[in-house]
Amino acid sequence: MGIHAGIIQSEIDLDIALDMLFSPIYLKIFMYRENIDTNFVNGLIRHFMNGIATR
Repeated sequence: MGIHAGIIQSEIDLDIALDMLFSPIYLKIFMYRENIDTNFVNGLIRHFMNGIATR
């Protein structure tokens, strides 16, 4: 949907992009035994979208 709408770069591999988005969450929860908060999630999404968004 985002690629067709021109929001996400067309050459993005969506499987890798989703791994990049969700891996930090899994690491914090399961490896570091830390809680995640809204600030972490918002920052993660902001940086993720900056990386895959069209320019």
